[in-house]
Amino acid sequence: MPPVPRLIRWIVSLAVFFLVVMTLLRVGTYFAFTHDRLPLAQAWAGFWLGFRFDGRIVASAMLPLLVLGGISFLDAFNARIGRRFWLVLLGLFSGLLLVFYVSDFLHYRYLNQRLNASVLGYLEDTKISAGMVWQTYPVGRIGLGLLVALVGFMAVIVYLHRRAAAVTVALRKPARVTWFVATLLVCLLGIFGRAGQFPLRWSDAFNLRNDALANLALNPVQSFLSSLEFRTSGCEVAKVREHYPFMSAYLGVTAPDPERLSFERRIVARDGVSLGQPNVVIVICESFSGYKSSMWGNPLATTPFFNGLCQQGLFFDNCFTPHYGTARGVWATITGIPDVEAVETASRNPALVDQHTIVNDFVGYEKLYFIGGSSSWANIRGLLTNNIKGLKLYEEDSYRSPRIDVWGISDKNLLLEASDVLARQTKPFFAVIQTADNHRPYTIPKEDLKEFSKVD
Repeated sequence: MPPVPRLIRWIVSLAVFFLVVMTLLRVGTYFAFTHDRLPLAQAWAGFWLGFRFDGRIVASAMLPLLVLGGISFLDAFNARIGRRFWLVLLGLFSGLLLVFYVSDFLHYRYLNQRLNASVLGYLEDTKISAGMVWQTYPVGRIGLGLLVALVGFMAVIVYLHRRAAAVTVALRKPARVTWFVATLLVCLLGIFGRAGQFPLRWSDAFNLRNDALANLALNPVQSFLSSLEFRTSGCEVAKVREHYPFMSAYLGVTAPDPERLSFERRIVARDGVSLGQPNVVIVICESFSGYKSSMWGNPLATTPFFNGLCQQGLFFDNCFTPHYGTARGVWATITGIPDVEAVETASRNPALVDQHTIVNDFVGYEKLYFIGGSSSWANIRGLLTNNIKGLKLYEEDSYRSPRIDVWGISDKNLLLEASDVLARQTKPFFAVIQTADNHRPYTIPKEDLKEFSKVD
């Protein structure tokens, strides 16, 4: 094996050190909070996903050192100022990491939730919050423990620096460039989190379909940063109370209660309604705006055929989202609640991942969701898999048809393949097919060409 440049050697050893420490902290979290609910044999998926989250944090910290550590005045080995600069910066990173993990441990112990940006709300009344912390936790011992741990971290960092600096083999420029590019690619892959179209996201933890596994996998730094932009979102109770009489009447609330702000409705089935188990298929049409269609009185009669279906069947005109955007439409359809998140779409808010959906009330049904592309965008996968029990999610890699663009397979191929899957179901099913306004020419699988050729 060719010799490794000193800077690369130091970066790799630092990355291994931080990853080992973070893994040990995750093991401690498991035995402190989760082992009684999650057998170790089932916990490996959470540990592996957590390792990837940790890798993202470590790669993000190592990337600046890799890119700037070789510049003359910031040289981590040959420039005195550069050496001190990187040691101080790594000390700050270590200190922040320790503070995040200690805060996460205490937060999880107190609220049974991983650390998130909502803790910043306690800063609004710093005196009371500080008093609560002082009375609840041994602040002095925790502070001393943090200081000792930080000193230990710095000792390891300095030791690894000296060990890397002891390498005196001079490398030619091609070898240095090769090592730099290879390490850069590893860092970028670690930050992206996966080899695919979409990066690793917090919602991937909830794709494990187990709250204990999800909490085990989450990284406190990732959780905090993911929820940071949502820290001010919430319900304005005064405005809800102001408009409650109108909204409760509009929604047909069975027993209005202005004090409790109840929106409960009890709907009794009409006489003669079948009590069997009909198959249910919902097709979400991308870019099918209500106000542009015929069903809401558009004088241009833009959608006469769809309007005919509505007139011959049941038209649910109270199912809508008050804002454009696919993620908001999916949220409203699955949860029955309009997405009014002001900062981003509600599906992107980690605090809103747990929602009720009527889909789960279809007991004894197969639940299927078909999407032509990936469900990673807007954290839709987390919304679906975390809330729909036993969901079978079909994405772009589940089909025979090839991808035609970034949105996956064509809508027509999506409908054809979903129909084929549903035709093979032996149990009642509840299926959602989400199109993507993907109308480029579709392809017919080769094995189906013979059947089409028989038609005159």
